[in-house]
Amino acid sequence: MTKNRSLWFLAAAFVAAGCAGSKTMEKGQIKQSWEQDQVQKNFIEVRGIGASDPTAASDAQKRYTSREAALIDAQAKLIEIVKGLDMDGYGTASKGMLIDQELTKKVNGAVRGATEVKTEWDNQLGCVITLHLDKRTLKSLDSRFKI
Repeated sequence: MTKNRSLWFLAAAFVAAGCAGSKTMEKGQIKQSWEQDQVQKNFIEVRGIGASDPTAASDAQKRYTSREAALIDAQAKLIEIVKGLDMDGYGTASKGMLIDQELTKKVNGAVRGATEVKTEWDNQLGCVITLHLDKRTLKSLDSRFKI
């Protein structure tokens, strides 16, 4: 019993420390608003938000379902940003992806491979994920990206 209690306090301290200085969490809840510079000098940053499955039987299942939902949300946002980037010969990447199916496959693969730099859960086990996509990755996929 004492070991379980110690583990619980250790987990609670870890969660509290993880949210300290967070751009997205405050007192165990997702902030009402935050600022985000999505297209930065070397990478593109997006945040996705996901809710846990209310029918999940355990906290682990709730964390898993909310993380997966947040990941899907972040990847969808990332693909929309990439589609808006300029490309030589096409105007935007969106137009290039309509014409070139191979480019579409490459971009979708790069988005799925974006780096998960932060994962946070609120006190209801909702999740916020921050993804980074290095701009050099896009340039290496197709040199026509104007990055």
